[in-house]
Amino acid sequence: MTIASSLLHLFLAASLDGAVLPDLSTIRRQYEQTLSAFHTIDCEMKTTQNGIKNIPGEPPSPVFIHSNIHLWKRAERRSVQVEFIDYRQVISIEKNLRFNGSLYASWTVPRDLGDAPKWSPGGTMSSSKDNALFETFTIDRLIGSTLYAGDFPLQHLLAMPGVIVEKIDLIDEAPCLKVCIPRHVRSKKIPNLMNAETIAWFDPAVGCLPRLIRNRIFQSETDEHPQEYDFRTTRYEKIVGADGVRYVFPMAGRRTGSKIDESVEVVRIEINREIDLHQFEPKFPLGSEILVKIQGLAPQRIIIDK
Repeated sequence: MTIASSLLHLFLAASLDGAVLPDLSTIRRQYEQTLSAFHTIDCEMKTTQNGIKNIPGEPPSPVFIHSNIHLWKRAERRSVQVEFIDYRQVISIEKNLRFNGSLYASWTVPRDLGDAPKWSPGGTMSSSKDNALFETFTIDRLIGSTLYAGDFPLQHLLAMPGVIVEKIDLIDEAPCLKVCIPRHVRSKKIPNLMNAETIAWFDPAVGCLPRLIRNRIFQSETDEHPQEYDFRTTRYEKIVGADGVRYVFPMAGRRTGSKIDESVEVVRIEINREIDLHQFEPKFPLGSEILVKIQGLAPQRIIIDK
């Protein structure tokens, strides 16, 4: 914990009786300082989708997802490998998503399909953003790096006009600063549609990283019952990075909302380890049929034969 964060934590502990709140610039500065220390993240996670109904007539059973994620310089490059483990505890599908700084690539590989017909791997490569790369529930979403399909990370939202520090709340017994971000755009594709609100509870004890982020999605300007999606960190831990520095990082969390209930837990993590940039390049399996969509060129389909 930095000196600034320690002072803010002490101030917060003394402010639970309603004293003056720290200003937004102090919270933003500490949050951005903490984020900027994460140059690379390399981790494995296990995600549990709770209450998923797999078989007609059978009670809901969890579906497990095993993920590998590599982030370089705050998601300027991104690689996610996801294995879906079905109710039989068998890996049924492997999905890969990558961004090398200029191109987005994704491909799916069938693993064990049981009695289902076999099918060939396939995927896409595009100069346009692939939202799936940012919508997968990975651990970095708990610290606000990929809200709203990556269009508006929490750091960006905090710089908007009208953001207020409302009060101090206890989140899982930790005193946190509740910051409210007013109605805003959630997709760059629809820049005039102000259909989202965001609330974040920042904990100075962990470098002003959020304990809870709440996204509220409105269907119209007059919608009084928005859909709410919570990203709650249930466990922070101190991790020694490859550079020898001790960092605080979320190791477990939960996403809940409309028809969503997922828990994520980190199995292995390395912070600020050197990552080979080839890790972010597409590696399509032989025989894959790939749809290539590059801006300014006609779409084409290719078969990976070497």
